[in-house]
Amino acid sequence: MRKKQLSILLAVLGIAGLLGILGLRLWASSARLAMPQLSMVHAGADGRIYVVLADSLYVETADGTSVSITPLKALGLDSFWGDFAVLSDGSLILPSHVQPGDTAQKELDIYARKPVTAPQEDAEGVPLMHCILDTRQCTVLKGSGGKYFKGDRTFKLAVDEQAGHIFVADTAGQRLLMLDMQGGILAEDASDLKFPNQLTFTHQGTLLATDTNDFRLLEFAVTADGFGAKPEETSVTAWPDRHGRSFPAGVGESGDGTRWVVLADDGIAHGALYRLAPGATQVQPVTLPEGDVLDVAARADDVLVPDMARYRIYWFNRDGGALPDFGSPALQERLGALGRARAIYDAIFKHSLVAMLAMLLLLVLAQHVSKLVDAETEPEAAFAAVPQEFVAPAAGNIGLAWQGSDVVFRRRLSGALDKGSRRLVFGFALLGVLLVIAGIAVMDSSSLSRAVHNDNSQSRLEMDTFMIIILSAVAAVYLLFSIRFERLYVTGTGVRYQTWLVGPLRLFAPFYPSWSIGWKQLAAIRLAPRAGGSLAMQWFYELESHDGSIRRIGALFWRRVDKEDETGLTFRAAQKRDPKVLFQAIVRTALYKLMSDARKSVEARNGSSSKSPA
Repeated sequence: MRKKQLSILLAVLGIAGLLGILGLRLWASSARLAMPQLSMVHAGADGRIYVVLADSLYVETADGTSVSITPLKALGLDSFWGDFAVLSDGSLILPSHVQPGDTAQKELDIYARKPVTAPQEDAEGVPLMHCILDTRQCTVLKGSGGKYFKGDRTFKLAVDEQAGHIFVADTAGQRLLMLDMQGGILAEDASDLKFPNQLTFTHQGTLLATDTNDFRLLEFAVTADGFGAKPEETSVTAWPDRHGRSFPAGVGESGDGTRWVVLADDGIAHGALYRLAPGATQVQPVTLPEGDVLDVAARADDVLVPDMARYRIYWFNRDGGALPDFGSPALQERLGALGRARAIYDAIFKHSLVAMLAMLLLLVLAQHVSKLVDAETEPEAAFAAVPQEFVAPAAGNIGLAWQGSDVVFRRRLSGALDKGSRRLVFGFALLGVLLVIAGIAVMDSSSLSRAVHNDNSQSRLEMDTFMIIILSAVAAVYLLFSIRFERLYVTGTGVRYQTWLVGPLRLFAPFYPSWSIGWKQLAAIRLAPRAGGSLAMQWFYELESHDGSIRRIGALFWRRVDKEDETGLTFRAAQKRDPKVLFQAIVRTALYKLMSDARKSVEARNGSSSKSPA
């Protein structure tokens, strides 16, 4: 197989591999986002546990025995969002319709941290409904007057049946509401709240709320017509740091007053669980597997913690001791199947960037190896017009060309193009990088807006940040070290190359070592376009030693350190891939003039005539 054919085959295989890995990454991302959700777990006043998983409501006994499985469609819901509350008779209060779509203006307002509420006249707002599970009859709660709660984003519920009140934390609206049992708005508190989340009643009858973006818990002494005086505030900023998790999202209280709080990260996901015993001044972190925890369901003597990523319901006693995962065999079987599928998608998505990097490295290595394959040099008719010699004859004594001074070159990182074309290429490259980063961000997040407004139904903005930082750091190190250290010296005695692998990177220097060669060691110097010479990277100076070994120097990728020599090669001209145009660009470089002098002197000394191009 000829070298050109081998290079084409390797390029095709490499591109196909990269596209395949990218397609697999997109598929895994899409499949992960489309997975059924473990939405919510609540403990009912009847002692039962209510779990919304995928398109069904599971009702379990206190010890994890299945009572019933109700399809959400039987209650008029195609999908679940927001929250639900369980009344003492086992009936439910939950949203009456699917979540409405967001307008562009609403997304902008949320991004700007502005409160967003569904106006009363907005037909897209969703009222609550009251459903009786046994009969599957539901009644929409529109209040007795014209003003009632309508949700269009995530919200949280708590019910005081004795007082006849429903409390709502309207997260995106940044407010708390008190409703009557028909959904009518009785009172509103929107002062100094930033994205409130889970609500719960304490054993003392107060209402406990998480004020997420203010990093605090608020405890209200509610009255018959409002939220009482200024709430008692508990800041979480001094709690033990758990890798940047400082946003309170979930809260619950056991029968003895033990409080359970979930602190989430800045994407309001992957929460850490804390336990605050009655009268204690220090909180106790509770160990959880790495997952996606946001809410808690506290009961008299224990607490349940749903993990939306691992599809598990963790179970702890009120002292913080871990118990076996909660759930009946039917619920556990469904959770286990979903958890295994999610783990596969996560693994594919997480490691795909590493696979892409490995594929790129293998492709570069394969191309490098292919250069070592012997192949015939195919004559090109286009070279007929290229001069067979470099330039006009130079002085026979090569040392006279430098007058005792070395000429130092550095890598032409911008390529062989002229200034205008370089700006164009760099502009497109920067745009491409930004588009790639934006594309990864979109792939890794179900909704970018949800990552910035603390909607607990969102997925964390996962961009494989660590890998991107590593790759960016490697690129930055290469550029900085190449500019600072990589040099080509042309002197009166020979040519010397200095590698950029210095300092701690010297470990890798054997792969790209420094080297030097004297003019007296050379048998010939040739300008040798390879594989057709239609690309700048295919033109080399070949320095052939008397022993037959050859050292190659890129003809268009070195510039003098003290001044930039313009090749006059435009982007449009380079696109035409005309070897004659590239040759003329080479002629304009300082390196060409020096190598021409060297060639003449070597030929004169050896009494031979090198042909160029080879």
